[in-house]
Amino acid sequence: MLNRFLFLIIISCSLGFAHSLKVFARSSDNTLEIKGYFYGGSACKGCAVELRDENGAFASLELDEQGRVNTALPNKISFKIAVSAAGGHLKEIEFKNPNFTQNQQNNGSKNPTPLKNTQNQLDEKSSVFLEFLKGFGSILAIFIIFSVIYFAKKKR
Repeated sequence: MLNRFLFLIIISCSLGFAHSLKVFARSSDNTLEIKGYFYGGSACKGCAVELRDENGAFASLELDEQGRVNTALPNKISFKIAVSAAGGHLKEIEFKNPNFTQNQQNNGSKNPTPLKNTQNQLDEKSSVFLEFLKGFGSILAIFIIFSVIYFAKKKR
């Protein structure tokens, strides 16, 4: 009975990671590239993408077969990218426009200065690190569960 219960817990925990949606965005020149995929690397094919600001959605897109979409970089200092997939999966990230200048923000300053944007690269690196920690934590949890089972059987 205990073995079946533990087996169901392990299976349900692993299924939680199997369907988590990951979203990354980067800009080059005046193009915004958005990538969406599930844990394990399968592409988020045909997923709906919305670009949102404080006034709501201002653009709607769809990911292709590789889970990517390219569009013109919006002329906004920051905005949110929301990707929704079948089954109720939704992931929203904040994107800060690296091409947005102080000139555009101040409406007429003579010396435009690009705002520095390292946040998007940091988000991607921290996400990889968090995935590593989740994997390590899962293996550690499995080890602990089997250790408890081993010692429980050894006492009998």
